[in-house]
Amino acid sequence: MQLITISGLDGSGKTTQLDKLERSLKDANKKVSRFHITEFSIAKKILGRRKENSSKPARAVVSANSFTITLRKIALIIDATRFNQLFRKLSSGYDYLLTDRYFYDQIVNIRYLEKINDGEKIPAWQRLAEKLIKKPDIALFIEVSPEVAVSRDRDIEQGKQFLINKQCIFDYLIKHWEIKLINGEGTACEVFKKIKEISKI
Repeated sequence: MQLITISGLDGSGKTTQLDKLERSLKDANKKVSRFHITEFSIAKKILGRRKENSSKPARAVVSANSFTITLRKIALIIDATRFNQLFRKLSSGYDYLLTDRYFYDQIVNIRYLEKINDGEKIPAWQRLAEKLIKKPDIALFIEVSPEVAVSRDRDIEQGKQFLINKQCIFDYLIKHWEIKLINGEGTACEVFKKIKEISKI
């Protein structure tokens, strides 16, 4: 079973392209499973439960205290291990596993919250996580400017500067993770054509 991951900023069109890729593979009689890294995360379940018990509405995370950041790091390690077990279970029944975001996105989120902007600095928790994270057969990043992302998704409450800062962190690490860049500023069909060319599917 091949693992294909698509990362990118909110508003980059990840889900649209995964929908197209899934349909294309199924049309070719391939067995496809779909996976969303955020929904899988133990951290989301724990933090979500805390928010359910709060009278305040949930907001996008742009800052966090040291306890919450530590919780996210621990959850990342646990989730990477859980994912490896899930992958083994699915591998005999499917040809492809497509993921909406990947653990790389979670690492970027933690680095953003921890304000680690030095691209050459790989902290110990990240090195440990990378040893556990299954390397994708094809890892893609749909690249759009923050301006385009905001124009596509006006519900991005964190704002343009948040996207700029996250893009900078991704820029440092894309080569480190051997992720292939896809220009996402064309039409959905144009972007999908590039994905098929690069992934050779």
